[in-house]
Amino acid sequence: MLIGSLNLAAVFVAFTILIFVFAYTGFERGGVLAGEARDPQRDLPFGLLVALAVTTVVYALVMIVCMGVLGDPSATDRPLAEVGRELFGPVGVAAISAGAIAVLSGTVMVATVGMPRMLLAMAEQGQLPAVLGAIHPRWRTPHVAIMLSSAVAFGCALASDLLTALTFSTAARVLCYILCCMALVRLSRRPDAPPARFKLPARAFVATTAAAVFVVVLALGAIKELPALAAALAIGLSIYGLTAITGLRRTAVQAP
Repeated sequence: MLIGSLNLAAVFVAFTILIFVFAYTGFERGGVLAGEARDPQRDLPFGLLVALAVTTVVYALVMIVCMGVLGDPSATDRPLAEVGRELFGPVGVAAISAGAIAVLSGTVMVATVGMPRMLLAMAEQGQLPAVLGAIHPRWRTPHVAIMLSSAVAFGCALASDLLTALTFSTAARVLCYILCCMALVRLSRRPDAPPARFKLPARAFVATTAAAVFVVVLALGAIKELPALAAALAIGLSIYGLTAITGLRRTAVQAP
């Protein structure tokens, strides 16, 4: 029974970590959009660290207020709205609801901007069909990638509940984090790798440790979502392989 309790506790902790990871997701979008910035090598590391610090402080203050006002925020499924009701009455509930709508709208807009840019970059490198790299002649946006990613995201949202969609989205991000950590270790050992713009102390150790932790979290906290995640990965690899085999590659822009 003790072993079973420990396993259950480990699963609960891993799932909780996934929820916390979801609360911090979005920072990687800065790297996706860095190609459109003037000086990303200088501004991106500073911006990411400051954003994470500010987000941590904001989350901590929100938690302190919830605990101070409600005592037991887990007793309701709308703790922030209840805090608004306790402090300001119906006006507080309306303000919290409007804020939630604004936050969700911002999250959707960030995803709508970020995801197509990833498809565009992969299409430019010949890793996806060239049509996904098409640029609208007037708006100068990857319109095909925008429509495709939005349609897929909308379909997935309709086909799942909130908790499943949250867990699957976070599990997919965690998988990307694992691959990025492994890539960092490999690049740090290559003599022909370009010089690092941001030098992390003991980066190989930090990246390997982070990858190991994420593997455990993914294996324990997203058990139900692993088959769907594996299917999505298989579909992506199939598209990549088909693109390579059929020669549907688009040559990246070459400097004169």
